[in-house]
Formats: sequence, C-alpha cells, structure tokens
Amino acid sequence: MNSGKNRIGLILSTIHSNTAQSTWASFVRIAKTEGKDLIIFPGGVLNARANSDHLRNNIYSLVNDCNLDGLICWTSVIKGNLSTEELERFHSGFEPLPYVTLAYKLQGHPYVEFDCQVGMKQLISHCINVHGAKKIAFLRGPKMHPYAQARFSGYLDA
Repeated sequence: MNSGKNRIGLILSTIHSNTAQSTWASFVRIAKTEGKDLIIFPGGVLNARANSDHLRNNIYSLVNDCNLDGLICWTSVIKGNLSTEELERFHSGFEPLPYVTLAYKLQGHPYVEFDCQVGMKQLISHCINVHGAKKIAFLRGPKMHPYAQARFSGYLDA
C-alpha cells in the first residue's frame, strides 16, 4: 500500500506524559507496518505561559510540505486557550500540506472524533455483565472538558 506519500508528521503536545505517552507508539507501529516514515513534533500547548510548553512551540515551524507529505495533528491537546480564529491561523501555516485533525474539527479538513460516551458505556457494561462488578467508582475529570462529560454520560448510561 505505497502511495508515494511516505513522510507523515504527527503533532502532539508531548510524548512523555498523559495520554500521548501511551498513544504515539501506536502511530509508530502503524507507520512501520505501512512502510511510512513518521516524524513526531511534540511542540507543547500553543502559547502556554503557565509552564514551559511555549518554549517548544518553535518545532511547529518545521511542519511544512518540504519536510512532509501529510500530517496528523492532535489539535485538541495543543489548542490550549486559543480562539477558533487563532487555531485556524496556526493550521493555515501547514498549507498546502494535507492534514487531518484529532478531536477538534477545523472547517474544510477531515478529522477524527472520539466517541467517549459509547466507549465508556461499553467498558462499564462489560465490567458489570462479564465480571459481576457491583460498585464502580468514576473519577469524572473537569466539568468543562467535553470528553470528560461524554465519559461520565456513558458511565451513567451503563
């Protein structure tokens, strides 16, 4: 399955913490299986002044059509407090590179959305029906985080 597009970029905030630590290796395995080169850009949360993330933002300047044939951008984890307009301006810097965003829809580009509600409902139902769980604690996460809300909703549905 070699389409001639062999250099794929992956933008995420970090490779050493949170969900990214357990996720980026899956992208590496798939790229290797497909015969693609995966170049990871762990450039931090955009303009984050509360920590040192903004110091890594400069790596994003290397994301361009001279270095890559395509891009996967985990937009929801690098977004920080940027407005939609600022986020669209940031992504426009990748043009004409084809890209897909993860967990955040940008007009005119494909994206992958996570169905946390269904996933959590299936997980909790499995614990109840297969393992006989009767008391299941749930750590909700931030009330303003849409995926935390969806996971909690799935928990309640189950």
